[in-house]
Parts: sequence; structure tokens; C-alpha cells
Amino acid sequence: MIHITWITVAKFFHIAGVVVGMGAAVFMHLQFIRRQLSWGQLKYYMEFGSKVIWIGLGITIVSGIAFWILIPNPRPDIFFVKLGFVGMLIIDGIIINRIGRPKLLQLSDEQLMTQLPPDVRRTFMWSGVVSVIGWWAAFAIGIL
Repeated sequence: MIHITWITVAKFFHIAGVVVGMGAAVFMHLQFIRRQLSWGQLKYYMEFGSKVIWIGLGITIVSGIAFWILIPNPRPDIFFVKLGFVGMLIIDGIIINRIGRPKLLQLSDEQLMTQLPPDVRRTFMWSGVVSVIGWWAAFAIGIL
């Protein structure tokens, strides 16, 4: 008989949340390097991908809190480092949705990614860097 504990359930949801959020983030940021992609096509990816990322991040946060409560001797040093990376992802998501996305909404649907204004490209490039570092760091710390 298989014995499933609450820690096992929290671990499953934590891994699922990271996989969903990180996968959607990496996929979405990779779209910005596709030269022949139009803003109209990217808009669809961003609207759907943003929701998936926030869902993955939410599952990761809730299951992380469950870990903190359920694990008998949690390691606060690692927990707070990981929490810092998760906070970085939240801030990045807010910035990209409040600053970057409105700039993109002003563009025509036919405009190709290669024609984006330099400030818009920089905003999304830095967001991609922060996102990749944040998700992979949180993932690596979770393995510890």
C-alpha cells in the first residue's frame, strides 16, 4: 500500500507549479527572438502565457508555504533565498504587465518583432534575463 503524506502532496504541487510557470515563461520569452513573428501573433501568446505563468507562480507560492509549515526543521536560509527569487519574479511580472505590455498594445498587429522600438525590445530583453535567472535559480534551490 502506498502511503501519501501531506509533504508528498506539497512536493507534487510545488514541482508542478514550477514546471508550469517556468515552462510558460521560457516559451513566451523565446517568442521575442522569432524575427518573423508579428505583434498580433505575440499578443495571443502573451495573454495566454501570462495567465499560465501567474497560475504556476501561485501554485509554487502556496505549496512553498505548505512546505514551510509541514517540514519539521526547515532551513530558513535557503527558504529566504528562494523567496527572494520568487519576489524577483513577481516584480518582473508586474513590470512587464504594467510597463512593457501597454507599449506593445500601441503597435499594429502586423508589426514584426524586428521592427519593435529599441526601448520596448530592451524592456522585454531584461525581463527575459530576470525571468530565466529567477525561475532557474528557484528550481535549483528547490532541488537542494
